[in-house]
Amino acid sequence: MPRLHRSVRIGSSTVNAIRIGKRMKKLLFQPIVDSQSANAFLLGIVFNQNQRAERSWAAPRLLWERLETADPGLIAHLPISTIAEGIAASPALHPFSEGMAGYVKGVSQLLIEQYQGDARNIWTPAVPAQEIIDRLIAFPGIGKHKATIALYLLVQILNVSVLDDGTQINIRTACPNLARVL
Repeated sequence: MPRLHRSVRIGSSTVNAIRIGKRMKKLLFQPIVDSQSANAFLLGIVFNQNQRAERSWAAPRLLWERLETADPGLIAHLPISTIAEGIAASPALHPFSEGMAGYVKGVSQLLIEQYQGDARNIWTPAVPAQEIIDRLIAFPGIGKHKATIALYLLVQILNVSVLDDGTQINIRTACPNLARVL
């Protein structure tokens, strides 16, 4: 299983470089060390559709720069049109800015209402794997497929502890594209 090799800076983003064989693959999400990095991970999962994963992982931080806030409490109260403008500004963060803006607003609202504005509270203290999947599915823009991939990344790449409830994830069937790079 790949493990964190080193962190490097690319522009204003920290990139986790993971050694896979003789190649170096780069996953554009940061280690989860605080609420902002956890929230970026969660939004990266939401943005991860209809575009390359690298763009998805970079999108939350770029959006926060454009909106001039990373605070989910403030984002939850922004008009969807303002969020959509931030997503659509060149270079666009996602091809479907209006739909993604609704997801971003909904994710921010749910983070505030149920998780004190901190995505780490979805998985900490350690909870059963299936419960994490169920909690993730409750977020707009995240279905079972994305929730399963998120759990896999949390446990296998980011070393988040979960309670063993017998949940099995076969990454080769859950996400063949991810399995190819891991």
